[in-house]
Amino acid sequence: MCCALMLLGLPGEARAFFTTLKYKTEDQGKREILSFMIPPGATRPSVRMLDAVTMRVIVPGVLALPTNELKLDRSRWIKEFRMNDVPRGEEMGLQLTLVLKDANVNFRDSVTERDLNEGSLYQLEFDPPVAPSASGPSQLLEGRVLAGRDGTLLLISHTGNSQVETNLDLGAHVAKLEWQGATLSPTWRNVSPAGLAEKVHAYEFKGKVELEINLHDSTSHVNFLNDPAAGLYIVSIRAKDGIGRQEEAEKILTQRRKQVADKKIIPLRRVATSPYEPQPDEKIRLNEKEIDESHYLEGAKGAERDRQYPSARGWIDRLFELFPKTRNREFLDFYKFDLARKMAWKAGWLLTELTTLIARYPNTAEYPDLRLTQLALLNRSGHFQEASAILWDPNLPKDEHRTWLERAHTVIGLIQSRISPDEASSLKEGEAYLKKVIDITRDMGPGAAEAHFLLAQLAKVAGNQDQAIRMLDAMTPEQMAFVANNPEQLMETADTYYKYRRYPDAVKYYAQVLSHYPTHATIGPWALLRAAESHRQLGQTADATRLFERLKKNHPESDATVWGRIFLMQLEKNRDIQESLEELDKILHALNLPKEQAESFKERVRKLLVETNRHWDVKKTLDELAALKKDYPKISPEVWERIPALQTKMEQNFKDRITRLDTLIQEIALPEALAEAYLTKAEMLGEAGRHKEVLETLNKLMTISSRENMVARAREIKRLYLLDGMAKALENGRPEYAAILAEIHGEDWRDDPSFIPAKIHLAEALMRMGLHEDALKLLDGLRHDSAAALTKLGAALSRESLLEQGTDAKGAGKGIKESVSPDAARVRLDEAGRLARKQDWEGVMLLLENLPENLLTPGDRVERWRILAKAEAGLERFPQAVQHMEDLLFGRPVGDGMDYYWYASILHKWKGDDKALPAFKRVSSEAGNKEIQALARIRVGDILQRQGKFKEAKELFSGVPALAPSTPWSKISAENASQLGMSLDVRP
Repeated sequence: MCCALMLLGLPGEARAFFTTLKYKTEDQGKREILSFMIPPGATRPSVRMLDAVTMRVIVPGVLALPTNELKLDRSRWIKEFRMNDVPRGEEMGLQLTLVLKDANVNFRDSVTERDLNEGSLYQLEFDPPVAPSASGPSQLLEGRVLAGRDGTLLLISHTGNSQVETNLDLGAHVAKLEWQGATLSPTWRNVSPAGLAEKVHAYEFKGKVELEINLHDSTSHVNFLNDPAAGLYIVSIRAKDGIGRQEEAEKILTQRRKQVADKKIIPLRRVATSPYEPQPDEKIRLNEKEIDESHYLEGAKGAERDRQYPSARGWIDRLFELFPKTRNREFLDFYKFDLARKMAWKAGWLLTELTTLIARYPNTAEYPDLRLTQLALLNRSGHFQEASAILWDPNLPKDEHRTWLERAHTVIGLIQSRISPDEASSLKEGEAYLKKVIDITRDMGPGAAEAHFLLAQLAKVAGNQDQAIRMLDAMTPEQMAFVANNPEQLMETADTYYKYRRYPDAVKYYAQVLSHYPTHATIGPWALLRAAESHRQLGQTADATRLFERLKKNHPESDATVWGRIFLMQLEKNRDIQESLEELDKILHALNLPKEQAESFKERVRKLLVETNRHWDVKKTLDELAALKKDYPKISPEVWERIPALQTKMEQNFKDRITRLDTLIQEIALPEALAEAYLTKAEMLGEAGRHKEVLETLNKLMTISSRENMVARAREIKRLYLLDGMAKALENGRPEYAAILAEIHGEDWRDDPSFIPAKIHLAEALMRMGLHEDALKLLDGLRHDSAAALTKLGAALSRESLLEQGTDAKGAGKGIKESVSPDAARVRLDEAGRLARKQDWEGVMLLLENLPENLLTPGDRVERWRILAKAEAGLERFPQAVQHMEDLLFGRPVGDGMDYYWYASILHKWKGDDKALPAFKRVSSEAGNKEIQALARIRVGDILQRQGKFKEAKELFSGVPALAPSTPWSKISAENASQLGMSLDVRP
């Protein structure tokens, strides 16, 4: 029977790893060996004694381990064997608990490299301790390095009394020991380096054993202590700034001699450890019972088994309170820290507790692992400068991929925090550290997967979007499955795709986060938020809305929900037009219109509704509605009645949304979310064409936010809406509004090249308001075609007599004719309007006659024809005036009738009654303005009267008072009708 290593990636993506526990004996049953395969690249299992007989082995990366071969009733050394999942808050894997039958059993573990596809063989060996004998043969039994803050101890257990020669070369950082006549015992295993002992090599030659120790560069002192009676040789290594551990080494030798005398040899693996030792002689009386500290420890363990970790810590606190002088304090302190890790404390909280423990127990046997944990916690809590200070601490575990990974984390954090003094060098260092991880792990297992993941993050930090995405895309399904075992890394993967707008991939990985870690309180809400936003960016509005609503329901107190409420409002702003069109669809469906006609009509209505949201030109909207009615005569009156109702509804929805957003702004306490809410409001107002309110909103945001990114966004949005608002104002004949927007913008953008278009807009506005000198000052030095055209025009318009200089080829006329840009064209049109009001018809002709029509909008083109017609009529050039009016009226409905009435009047001056009569009649029957219609009736009546058609004239005059009852010509028309009536009465 075997079982697979389970990965959280998508089913079928990762290659399964199968392993099972093997059991065998050697040396006539004295040695027992437990072994199993660990995945390629997996972290080496760790062993720790919980008390004198209880051992805990943490096996990362393996989630099941069948144990059929282990028969406890036949085992010489193992009494109990339990297997559980690693508790929450730690690396995924198994937790093996072994209870030994003898407290003094010797044990050692090792990892043997095998085929890369099969993984590595992990072995845990148990055998009886060998009592030292000074008179027996010399053998080196085992070695162990103890690293600590104050120095490093190399312990070598041996038998015999061989002479040991030492050779120390601090310049070459090497210490050598030579055992004459010694051999290596079968129990000897390679010594794992640690602390100041960089490497430890044992070489067996004929008649001797040589031990070579590579020392760390900071080593300054090495002492050698040998006690054949204790069977222990100690090399004490001290750094330049260390106090050394000479006293501790002598204490170990003293304890070892006592153990030999008592014939209770403690295995080398247990030297300098602090397992729990019961203190039955120290008791207190509680509820008429005598209890010792073991009562509270058992209470803590029971709570731990039930996963009640806060309660377990409470039991230990109570133990400290009742037994303040306990000799198990070191064990209990670290037990409390382990419980905190299982509670998934925040990194900063764990760091505070661990820092205290390391200071209190600077030379504990687990010091390298604790130092690495400290480095990891510094990284996770964002203390990257403090992390960089211990990055090359020799006491960190050596040649372990975890150490190199944390070094890479530190480098990335320094760059992201903008602390790194040389970003380019830091990027190279980080890349080198991660390639070291890939080399150590042979590019397999979770460590290699994390290295590839961090290489992508390093590229992202460097701003290399393409490389970051390529690296993530290149990761194998198996590597991504390992990444998925870490919620933060899985979330970061999704965030990377989100940041670079790869929204389908972002949705995929956010879905994995929500599926694999549905109760994760930290990342769950943000995964929901960004998944919803990704759907929104993909146009999947229904999915986005569903996830936003789920976020509000499941995480009402989360900061992510505040953002969700803002984004939900952003979603709503496009919903009005869609809902209006859906309502229109229902009406059109009932009409059974041809599909193409229905679609084209819907598109025209959609544009009309969009224009409704932009409050610039109500007349334009009304004209479009009139054109719609003309182009689609078969559309029923019900539809035309519904369109204004839809427009009113959209307007009310917009006002309601702004009100709700203002309420939300009052409730938000998060600075960045508050800024985002203001930005959302600004964009809503901007899309509704309310540029003045946009600028006022963003000005307020910039006064309350000091965050550089938000201020930069606000400044850019202000610039864009300033330009858009000024352009719209100028296009719609509101130069004074463009100038007001420039004033409200508030910031000094005179020297900012990105504001050159705004300067040109403002110069145009000033010139259209008659402030030519101010406009020229603003244009001075601008290198732009529009600026050059406006400058020439401004120079011409600022002179006293436009007409007189128009005759001078070198004067204003030339400047006017050369001012050919849309901006200058609008200025010329406005100036011509002013001259027309003064009846300066020659000046009007100079400004407009040679003005290219393609520079004008359709509305401005109409205005140009209108003013030219007035000028030509004023100069009594009626044929030209009529032609301009016919150009103006071509294809247009009568509308209010004013232009048609003016056309009829000019035609009358030129051609007389007969030619003008049809035009006046059309105005009298079709004009939307009743007063214009009444005037046209009077003109028709006058012509008919002159033609002798008194009866028809009388009827027309009689109808005027009803059309325009309060006008002066109402009374005149009534009198004309009365006189015609009397004239008709006396006629035969």
